[in-house]
Amino acid sequence: MKQWTARLFLCTSMAVCAHTPHHYTITNTINREMTGFSFWKTRYYPDRLDICVNGKPIAQGDSIEIPASDKKMTVRYDYSFAGGFRTGAKEVTFELNSQKKDYQLNFSWQDKWRISADGALPLEVKRMRYKA
Repeated sequence: MKQWTARLFLCTSMAVCAHTPHHYTITNTINREMTGFSFWKTRYYPDRLDICVNGKPIAQGDSIEIPASDKKMTVRYDYSFAGGFRTGAKEVTFELNSQKKDYQLNFSWQDKWRISADGALPLEVKRMRYKA
């Protein structure tokens, strides 16, 4: 009887592990409206906004997978306004929740982090470059 229950437990745990994803899926849902910046009742949009997740570029609407063993994710955004007159780059580090496997990136100039990932906890932001 012990041998049978041990095998049942092993099969059950294998079935559970087979359905557990071993990666996080990050989707770039940032659109043009999110990136607009208002100044003196005029709305400006960046000429360029590049997003990288853990050093890998990700285009709007695309997804990228990172291993579940990574508990942190770094999102870098590079932007350019007025034909390159004002440029900059920042990196935001997030702590990922092991219970959540899918994250969507959002953007807002009014948010102090600028980039957000629903369900992920922002830890720090670093200014990489700025030119005005």
